[in-house]
Amino acid sequence: MNRVAKYYEFGEPLKVVKIEEEKTPIPESNQVLLGMEAACLHLADVYRVTGVRDFSSPPPGIPGAEGVGKVIAIGDNINNINIGDRFLAPLSSGTCRDELIVDADKLIPAPPNGDTFQLAMATVNPVTSWLLFYAFIKHKPDSWILQNGGNSACGRYVIQIAKTEGIKTVSAVRRLEVRDELERIGADAVVKDSEELPNFVSDVTNDADIKLGLDVAAGDGTGWIASSLGELGLIVNYGLMSGKDLTIPKETSLGKGIRFQGFMMSRTFNTLYTKEQEIEIRKKVSNLVGSGELTAKVAYVYSLDSIAEALDHANKRGSDRDGKILVKMGYY
Repeated sequence: MNRVAKYYEFGEPLKVVKIEEEKTPIPESNQVLLGMEAACLHLADVYRVTGVRDFSSPPPGIPGAEGVGKVIAIGDNINNINIGDRFLAPLSSGTCRDELIVDADKLIPAPPNGDTFQLAMATVNPVTSWLLFYAFIKHKPDSWILQNGGNSACGRYVIQIAKTEGIKTVSAVRRLEVRDELERIGADAVVKDSEELPNFVSDVTNDADIKLGLDVAAGDGTGWIASSLGELGLIVNYGLMSGKDLTIPKETSLGKGIRFQGFMMSRTFNTLYTKEQEIEIRKKVSNLVGSGELTAKVAYVYSLDSIAEALDHANKRGSDRDGKILVKMGYY
């Protein structure tokens, strides 16, 4: 039987998300059936269950925006896929289930020997970080970039990507006790995220002319990054971790000509890349994750039967979560 996590109304995950058993689906022409190994849960999954505006669609729904699985059945008209081949599930396909029907042309190959739980996270955060790093500016050798949310999954991926390219990173964090962890994966400087950020950045970079700032915090954090960048620097905002609107000092935006770019993965791919280029980027990132060159911190791995508890855990912040929440399925 195919276990599926479902909710039929918005509400707290512990109250509304249940496991149901369904018959194993049969793939039609140009489809495959994935036996799901694992899925990653994001805060957005919690928002969908609880009904937060702009994140949710009317119930019923199945949590899980990404995951990894192996082919267990193949429909007609498919010649280049075999039973046992491993793939990343398409984005936002409801991956918290044992078996998932997928259109074959939407599959991204996953390395057969890659870590299951790292690959379950390979569709969203590492691709986001790849785009944040490469899509908006051309980096000069030995230059610096600045980011807040340095201990987030995206922040960690940015550190690792920058290290491979010889670019230095300043990562602002709320808890300095994570400094050693971030330095072990390649961070060049880890500083406290506060109103003193411009002074910290100036000290650790020797007044470097930083041209790219990555902002996931919003609120005052956006302004602290803006004040730390060089003239005509670019801030790319990709989140609202503080829950507040972006705040920019007028003397920074006007006096230094700081530029701003809002980020959404889909819009970035649609406006800057062809579909073929998107597929190649996703394959490249999948291989980097599968080889262990890009990794994220895992807080806890739940069984599918504990999906409600997993979503509740994914809703926590900071040291109460301290890593990504994963769910293992029946084909793990």
